[in-house]
Amino acid sequence: MRMTLEATGEQTLPTSEDVARQQHAMADHPFVSMDEAKSMFGPSEGPGANISNWGQNYCGNNIHVHHPKTYQEVAGLVKALKAQGAKVRVLGVMHSWSNVFADDGTHVIFLDSFKSITQDPNDYTRVTLQAGVTNAELADFADSPNRGYGRFSYLKMNTLVQAVTFIGAAQTASHGSGDGGTCGDFIESLTMIDSWGSISIFDRQEGDY
Repeated sequence: MRMTLEATGEQTLPTSEDVARQQHAMADHPFVSMDEAKSMFGPSEGPGANISNWGQNYCGNNIHVHHPKTYQEVAGLVKALKAQGAKVRVLGVMHSWSNVFADDGTHVIFLDSFKSITQDPNDYTRVTLQAGVTNAELADFADSPNRGYGRFSYLKMNTLVQAVTFIGAAQTASHGSGDGGTCGDFIESLTMIDSWGSISIFDRQEGDY
């Protein structure tokens, strides 16, 4: 996914330190699981897992967990499971609040290995990030001195949940603010693996975006 950041010297995004403070403040919340032994992106790979969403109002039992590491591995996994007639869901950090959450026995794909963020060498306002990147990680990248002049370009938003993936917020068209648009409005192009396991690229400048 390639997206555009806006240049400004006045606004900054929350960093991972902000997320840590937020999690510490919520530690006693009765609806939030803060079990440090579990990954944000679900349990280890294998069958028989029981998982619940962030709000703990939905759970899935006997879940088959997958943690692929490449696009080709994701595509191959989707094709193989489709051929078996299996149910497949892709989950980020499990902030799903409705029954779109995985049913019992579903194969769940977590994209926690997809963490790359790169900056266009010719345009520091354009970056490419993978589906496992959280908003907090994007914020840390945006404010990194390694970006050079690009360090002073951020997303023009003031309401953004730090602990969720950026693409998770984008696909729900949520967390927009005023005239800044939603997360999805910043996306210029998108690499997508569909339910048949085909890899396609969609660009805002093309008619099929």
